[in-house]
Amino acid sequence: MPVTRGKKRPFICGHRGLGACCRRCLTADFKLQEAKITKDEKKAAALKEEAAALKKVPSKTVSLSM
Repeated sequence: MPVTRGKKRPFICGHRGLGACCRRCLTADFKLQEAKITKDEKKAAALKEEAAALKKVPSKTVSLSM
């Protein structure tokens, strides 16, 4: 029996997924909130860097094969 999953659809943020909301952006928002609360500057900088990586929308890559 074939698997009948829904199609991935784009969210407002640009990511694609199956749910009602973008999990990557939610995770990034939680990391940014944690960075505001924490008092350790190195940990806050690492959390902000992870959040920025999660918010980044992957671009299409074009390969030029000859």
